[in-house]
Amino acid sequence: MSSVSRTCTEFKAGSASVHGGPFRLDEFRDVGAYVLLGAPGAGKTTLFEREANETGGVFESARDFITLSPRPEWKEKVLFIDALDEQRTGSSDPRASLDRIRSKLDQLGKPRFRISCRDADWLGTSDRDHLKRVSPDGSVRVFHLDPLDQDGVLGILEELLVTRAPEQFVSEARDRGIERLLENPLTLKLLARATESGGWPRSRTETFQRACTRLVQEHNDEQSVKSADRPGEAALLEAAGDLCAMLLLTGAEGFSLSPAESLGRFIRWTAGVARDRGAAARSLQSRVFESVGTHRLAPVHRHVAEYLAGRYLAAEVSTGTPVSRVLALVTGYDGHVVSALQGITAWLAAHCKESRVSVMRRDPVGTLLYGDISGFSCVEKTLLVRAVARHLERHTGLEELFHSRNPRLADLASPGMADSFRDLLGRSDTDSTDRWAIFLVLRALQAGPEVPGLADVALSLVREKRRNQRVR
Repeated sequence: MSSVSRTCTEFKAGSASVHGGPFRLDEFRDVGAYVLLGAPGAGKTTLFEREANETGGVFESARDFITLSPRPEWKEKVLFIDALDEQRTGSSDPRASLDRIRSKLDQLGKPRFRISCRDADWLGTSDRDHLKRVSPDGSVRVFHLDPLDQDGVLGILEELLVTRAPEQFVSEARDRGIERLLENPLTLKLLARATESGGWPRSRTETFQRACTRLVQEHNDEQSVKSADRPGEAALLEAAGDLCAMLLLTGAEGFSLSPAESLGRFIRWTAGVARDRGAAARSLQSRVFESVGTHRLAPVHRHVAEYLAGRYLAAEVSTGTPVSRVLALVTGYDGHVVSALQGITAWLAAHCKESRVSVMRRDPVGTLLYGDISGFSCVEKTLLVRAVARHLERHTGLEELFHSRNPRLADLASPGMADSFRDLLGRSDTDSTDRWAIFLVLRALQAGPEVPGLADVALSLVREKRRNQRVR
């Protein structure tokens, strides 16, 4: 997949506007410092690895860069520091991990650097301004990785598909209204896997469900496939979710298969499996997990782990575990979802209706960006818009997360939202929460399908001179 060409857009400081584009990231190889934002599975790691390889730079995960002693080569080469978001555990201060990176960069004499981060874990203007202090030229540019274009989609599909032509696959996805899933490399791969046995999923949730079912069916060990006592799909999915929840909730990187002890950030898989150890052992042999060293396994992708863990916790709620007890596992002292666990709660909300209001209150941005809100009712979507608006009101500099090309906003713009959108757009923008709600609705209408019956109220926003200039 590394051969696929990718582009990005650049954010102006403190706004959701862009400086032209699209640009190729390799156009900025002479820049002193930049940050690359993107959705889960967008391809940030792959792009950083390729850039580091082609430029002779150094690729390090944010975790290793923070933890390891400085290497001599770090001073002289461009540093590609990947996955800041995975270090923003956020229980006390989401800025702490970035401050540790800044300290290390300062000790190294301010070399050129690039940092990647999930959209929702980027603190906007605040992060940019703090990174300027350790930039070699005192400036930091911020880019967002664009969705895959047509050529990128076809290029990946050419490597994945066996029985269908890529063009036919794209056409069928568009006919079913799920073309947005094609724009993200991870969901594109999962969609291709989900349709291998025929039939098309209707949503992100169904895509992940089908793809994960395929993953637990596919084993690396052929002997396990032939075994007569192999657990069924439901048991394997539950066990995989149990294992993924254990990893994410403890902050571990993966599992150690050593019978004696844990190995650093890799914990013994037997340490906390809640139920069927036989199914857990089988799921570890499936393609949900991959080898990352001798006697070490980790989930094939973090977003897959978050989906399975969220699904598992939703099942726990359905069998009687109080939502409050589950949320206690993922929230910090301030009552907000810990940054590293936003993906779990977003998928919990997608699967568990009883949890949605509670999750939205604790993490509205993660709920919108990391899971699947297509199954939310119109009332729940309206509550989510208001919750995100209040978050933007309190945390300035985050509006660049909600640019017009963000595909997650499209899920807000379902036909049934016409009355709710009309009400929100008709409100006075003198109230800052209402103004942010109007902004989100307009962005959703830009990103998503047409919602009929709003032309008159939209035009009134333009014509009324008293309206906020950004809204107009």
